[in-house]
Amino acid sequence: MTVTETEQKLLVKIQSLNENDFTRDVLMPLYRSSGYEKVDFYGGPYENGKDLICWRRDSWEDVELVVVQAKCYEPSGRASDDKSFIEIVRQILQAAETPIPHLDGNQYKPISIEIVTPFVVDTRALETAFYTQTAIRNYKIKVVDGIYVIKNLRKHIPKLVMKLIGSGPMVNDIMTRSLNNIDLRNALNVYQLKELDDVYCDLDFTVGNITTKLLLSFKLKPSNIVVTYTEERWQHFKCFCEELKHEMGIDILVEKIKDIEKRYNRDILAINKAVTKVNKLKNALDEIGVSNVINSITDLVADEENDCIQSIAYRMKEITSNYYRIGSKNLDDYIEYTNQIDDEIYELKKITKKIVGTKLLNYLAFYDKTLKKSKKIENELSDMQRKVNDVRYIATINGPSLCSAIADNQKHLKEEVSNLLKNERTPSKVLEFITKCELILKNTEKLLNYEYLSEAAGLSSDMRFVSIDKLDRINFSVHEIFDSGQDFVIFGEAGAGKTTTLQSYARKTIETSRKEVVFYIPLARSFYRLEIINPTEFNYVEFLYKAIIKHLMSQEIVIDITTIRDIADNKSTLFIFDGIDEIIDKIPWIINAIISFKQQNPKIQILTSSRLSGNYINNIPFVGLTLLPFDDEQREAFFRSWFNDPQKLQAVVNHLHNTPDLNDIVRNPLLATILCVIAEYDIPLPESEIRLYEERMSLLLGSYDKEKLSNRLKSHYRDLIKVASKIAFILHRKEARYSGKDEIVEKMCDFYQSSIAPDKIALAVNELIDPCNILMPMTDDGQYGFGHLRFQEYLVACELKENRSIKLLDYLDKTFWRGAFILLSKMSDDIHHLVDELVNRGALARYTETIELMLKARPQSEQASLMELVQMNTGLDHRGSSL
Repeated sequence: MTVTETEQKLLVKIQSLNENDFTRDVLMPLYRSSGYEKVDFYGGPYENGKDLICWRRDSWEDVELVVVQAKCYEPSGRASDDKSFIEIVRQILQAAETPIPHLDGNQYKPISIEIVTPFVVDTRALETAFYTQTAIRNYKIKVVDGIYVIKNLRKHIPKLVMKLIGSGPMVNDIMTRSLNNIDLRNALNVYQLKELDDVYCDLDFTVGNITTKLLLSFKLKPSNIVVTYTEERWQHFKCFCEELKHEMGIDILVEKIKDIEKRYNRDILAINKAVTKVNKLKNALDEIGVSNVINSITDLVADEENDCIQSIAYRMKEITSNYYRIGSKNLDDYIEYTNQIDDEIYELKKITKKIVGTKLLNYLAFYDKTLKKSKKIENELSDMQRKVNDVRYIATINGPSLCSAIADNQKHLKEEVSNLLKNERTPSKVLEFITKCELILKNTEKLLNYEYLSEAAGLSSDMRFVSIDKLDRINFSVHEIFDSGQDFVIFGEAGAGKTTTLQSYARKTIETSRKEVVFYIPLARSFYRLEIINPTEFNYVEFLYKAIIKHLMSQEIVIDITTIRDIADNKSTLFIFDGIDEIIDKIPWIINAIISFKQQNPKIQILTSSRLSGNYINNIPFVGLTLLPFDDEQREAFFRSWFNDPQKLQAVVNHLHNTPDLNDIVRNPLLATILCVIAEYDIPLPESEIRLYEERMSLLLGSYDKEKLSNRLKSHYRDLIKVASKIAFILHRKEARYSGKDEIVEKMCDFYQSSIAPDKIALAVNELIDPCNILMPMTDDGQYGFGHLRFQEYLVACELKENRSIKLLDYLDKTFWRGAFILLSKMSDDIHHLVDELVNRGALARYTETIELMLKARPQSEQASLMELVQMNTGLDHRGSSL
């Protein structure tokens, strides 16, 4: 019988116990867990062949007695001393013949005598040897050895196992069972997935917004850029420049800081003089007394009997009243006031042209002279204030110096990559590379993370990767990177192999004992239905602990927070938190929780994963590691590892060569695997990603295997597709990956509202589970889902396309929905209507990130015009929201 490493440790432990401890601490709880209602310890010098007395009732409620003899040595059939076979026979005879009183007042003889040893023995040979002894031949005797004991301890009392050998080995042992990506295997209907570490894809390290591939692809075009800063912003920029000088020895300014500040101070002196003049001008403006003249005119015309004049007087009073109601009046307020009054005076003059020599005309003439002086001072004052407001620090970014520093970083990175690929990659050497690489990327990000610096380096904000030299590519097993002991976040597109990679590494780490304990925690599954009440930054991490415990309990690992912390107080502990992107919308504080978890347990190594979607990824404080798409050579290596049939291999390679659209898309392990599965079934190969998913659905629904499945499916093919799509949409709406079967049927009945009979819906759901295997068990408590999230997203996209009643804008800004919308874009004839709707609503800015991803999924011929429309209207939306 095969024994795992954990079982071997447990076996050694129980063999080290003395007989009494083995009986009391191991066998008593084991027999209690096996259904005996009462187990008594009876060991000692007067045991009479009975170490344990075990009571139970049979199916007829009759009392049964089983006697256990513990033997902490390897029993054999040789007659020698008191540990010999003959001694055991004597003890069996004592146990069998001596009745034992029960609480019911009766005495019972054992129906069975069990000889239990922690050592490995040939139980069948020993039982046969007992049978040869005439004295005990008629008694039922069972021999239980150490293998049987440890197997049942693990099955029935995992908590005791953890007490005996520690939690770590037990955690590893149970974890290994679930590290097989069974969800994806079931979804693809394949027995075994190919290991990603057998076929390498290129790796791309990330720190902040800078990646190794991006840095190596920079085409630098230096230029000097003149920039201006206010006092506050200059102080920030000055500190930044001084940090660069201190940390990297780089001067990114043409002039010295002291010369820039000297010029600014000189300008300030000149401005101070201007400010003095401004104040004098303000006083002069007050002395002119325009307001007094206006008040005199208003009072004078108010007595006129002319209705038009009285109306003008009323408006002038209103304008004056509004002006003086303003708490603090500046020059612009004053100019606005005099302009409004001037309009009313103009109307008044037209009415009073025929009135000569009156007091009103004299006041009007005086108003003209006063206003003329006022306008002259207003203009001069406006010029002076503009000069005061325009004073800035003026600096020139030294583009050549900046580019020289970036080019040095490129050179150093190339050297580090080359050295790593050429020489033996020990964990210490890989760690040294990562440390240097991280520093280079941090320095590069710092150089480009300030406004105008990218422009001075000739790097546009929308630059794309260019091809890099094959010698500069990081192409070896990601496991070697993880072995460095650093914390990493693994990035990749849907289907890049993030979960498979992490599970494969966890499994191999356990098998090779690289770490003492490995915790693999799928975040979506762990947080599913976890009660979260009033989360705050102070208790985020407590909910993460609860999610870990909930998941471990589902794996039959009984553990508490204290035990987790004790295990984590060890450099040889690995925690893997898989799938941040799957719960970030529902649990937006998950990154903070992981950060706090690391702070509380600084000795552990953390690996986590996410798709490259959403700004939240910049908040993950670990070194980023992106699984890049396969190149042609890597993809062909994947196909070679899959196919034993060279004809099928060549058929797939030729099909991709002759199908450019599919050739560009099948660049990750998921799509490559689907294509291989389709080829294995001799199904015509598809020509696009959407057709790839369609063919997978056809395969699982039996369209290509009529003889096998046609008689077993009672629901129509199209109905099953519709039901699957609606289930996927219902799950996605809850941002969930799975649900109970009864709940799924209930939700579907609500959805169809009696238009389809409940029994037909239940039948369709059951057939999607078996035989179709489209819905599959995702949890131990009977929750069903679609396996890989990408398959759920495909079905959601189908529902969004077919069901026009769905309001797309309700989901368009949610991170969890982006994958579905990208697939919707790929399967739709046109998405202009969606962009036009957002433009008409003035809401494009809110959905820009998802819309731009959808546009990139459209044919090249459409992208430019649509992107221009989006960018133009996004700017208008932003302007509108700021008004």
